[in-house]
Amino acid sequence: SNRVRSDLRALGCRSAGAGPNAIAAGTLVGSANGLSEVQVVFGKTVTIADDIKATKLTIGKSYLDATSESATSLTLSADSDLTGNAEIGENSKLTLASTSSVSGTINGTAENKGTLELNSNGNTIALGANVGATNSLATVSVLGTTTLNAGTRTITATNVSLATGSTLSTSAAITGTINGATDGAG
Repeated sequence: SNRVRSDLRALGCRSAGAGPNAIAAGTLVGSANGLSEVQVVFGKTVTIADDIKATKLTIGKSYLDATSESATSLTLSADSDLTGNAEIGENSKLTLASTSSVSGTINGTAENKGTLELNSNGNTIALGANVGATNSLATVSVLGTTTLNAGTRTITATNVSLATGSTLSTSAAITGTINGATDGAG
């Protein structure tokens, strides 16, 4: 198979001491010709400040052992976009910060797997496609003063959690339980 697989360390990920790994600003991932697949694996915590263009982005599932999943985290910083689809594994999460976005679908690697966190600090994040349509997510968390505009996109997750000051706007179906992150929140 000529399938491109990479844990982001091979694309210039550098260690930030005890903190998360980070892709240096200006490191383009699949910008000219999109990659087939990008994987964030082995329990890493990665923050990226630029765009990713790949048919599929997998978070938390090892390509070395397809049955193994580990707690892994990818944060797309402000103005970072994923052009493609995302799959999130068990105990793993994708965080969309500020004005970042995903143009494709966001699913679990299997039913009831993975967390999507939306943390825009007062901005609105609009969904580019359905969430959890193929494999539901365990959790969708709308944090802080984030507004999630789902529009006509469906959301399927075991739990949709809204923090104090957050807003969820939709004209489509939400499948799962919608809760405040705390009593009276959301």
